Amino acid sequence: MQLSFRHMEVLDAILREGTMSGAAKALGVSQPAISRHVGAAEHILDVELFLRRGTALIPTAELLELRPILTQIFDGVAAAREVGDLLRYGMGRRIQIATTPSFATALLSDAIATLRRAFPQTQIITRVRDAAAIKQGILRGDFDFGIVYNEREAGPTAESIRLCTTEIVCVVPKDHPLADQDEVTPEHLDNVPLISFGRLSAIGLDLDLIFAEWGATRNVAISTGNSFMGLAFVRSGAGLGLCDPFARNTPHAEGLTTLQFRPKRAIAPQVIYARSRALSDPDNCLLAALEETARLWQAT
Repeated sequence: MQLSFRHMEVLDAILREGTMSGAAKALGVSQPAISRHVGAAEHILDVELFLRRGTALIPTAELLELRPILTQIFDGVAAAREVGDLLRYGMGRRIQIATTPSFATALLSDAIATLRRAFPQTQIITRVRDAAAIKQGILRGDFDFGIVYNEREAGPTAESIRLCTTEIVCVVPKDHPLADQDEVTPEHLDNVPLISFGRLSAIGLDLDLIFAEWGATRNVAISTGNSFMGLAFVRSGAGLGLCDPFARNTPHAEGLTTLQFRPKRAIAPQVIYARSRALSDPDNCLLAALEETARLWQAT
């Protein structure tokens, strides 16, 4: 025997709700029915799926192996139901957009507002993911559009549109000794704790090479590609920021100074989508709005 769809649905509900009673309520069945399905699943797999600690259920390592797959399946089921509702009630199509955190506020919010004014019946669904997950999601069809630092080729099945070009900056507290500098170099930042891009990212690899050419060490104390989070770490005194500039001129940058980093390391946000996608009028409106938003952002 193999796990049935119902078995998987019950396991997913328990993982999401945290208890059998919560899963029973979410699925509209009795708690004994949930218990029977769990017992049947454990019998089929011949493994224990939960550790019982009083009324608490603790997922075993075996169930945690299943969890990402269950999440993907039932996220897809929920998405299919949402689309069905849209079709049934004539609410028009929807666009799913995935973005890295840095672009969610700086570029995407104004573009979506423009799209909504032109096509108010189009539903927008946004997700924040890292670049690798966005590219995989575009290829799988999970997302319609993604906004990423497209540091590597998107692949033969994806289209990409460059939105703008900017540079890595250094962010320091206003009372820091470096705040009076016009620009900073790897020499200024040699072995200084940094909040910056991870070493395995294309940007991080390039920054490591730049530091090495200057005979300096890029000491990544906190790895993040999220400039908004990075500025919070800088404000807390955890280190200096070597990041993208998309959070500057926002409340997140209060009390901080943004400095030029030299030598330059350019970064180019791009929107990507599947080459097989037939672009609709709302799609084209979104792309045009993103390009205009990026143009205005770069102009300021």
